[in-house]
Amino acid sequence: MYAFLSFLAVEMMRSGRTPDLACKEAILRITKYYPNFKGALVAVTKQGQTGITGNSLPYMDIYKWRVFLE
Repeated sequence: MYAFLSFLAVEMMRSGRTPDLACKEAILRITKYYPNFKGALVAVTKQGQTGITGNSLPYMDIYKWRVFLE
């Protein structure tokens, strides 16, 4: 099931969700079956919208990241 997180996020974005919401829903779905899951997911659209969500990672609240578009 872990391998399908990115696939799930992409399918959610195809159905109209933002990358942030798609990541959150994918992480929530896996924690439903694996409550001790620790990990993160990053999603980016072709237009440059980004989303990142983590679960049970202490540094996720202060994690700084950037996306550079050329």
